[in-house]
Amino acid sequence: MASKIVAQLIIYGGQFLLRGLAEAYRQALANAQSTGAAQSAAANAVRRGRMTVEEAYRIVGATPGTSPEHIAERLRRLYTLNDPKNGGSLYLQAKVYTAQRTLEEALKRSFELPLEDKGDSAKHHTASQQGSER
Repeated sequence: MASKIVAQLIIYGGQFLLRGLAEAYRQALANAQSTGAAQSAAANAVRRGRMTVEEAYRIVGATPGTSPEHIAERLRRLYTLNDPKNGGSLYLQAKVYTAQRTLEEALKRSFELPLEDKGDSAKHHTASQQGSER
């Protein structure tokens, strides 16, 4: 008789514990979504793999010669379509965001390189002129 009572206590206690854990997990997911922690975690997961410029263009559906305005419009559209609030995928939205950052960095680098090259060539040109004058 006592063993039957102990067994029932263990079963009921286990059920109570599992229900509590399940509820805590649901609440943690709800909190993560409301604070944006899930979105930043997904974005961090995508960043770990570092996206190439070619992959970013493929995600956007563009080529290197595409106008920045067209790329920006495509990025806005893809980001909105993949919004989890509208039934989209947080992972895909994070990929679109990473593609945007990758293309912005590439564009910034493409504008910086000619300035550095001009500066280096000007220094080299000035040094070679001074050497030829001596």
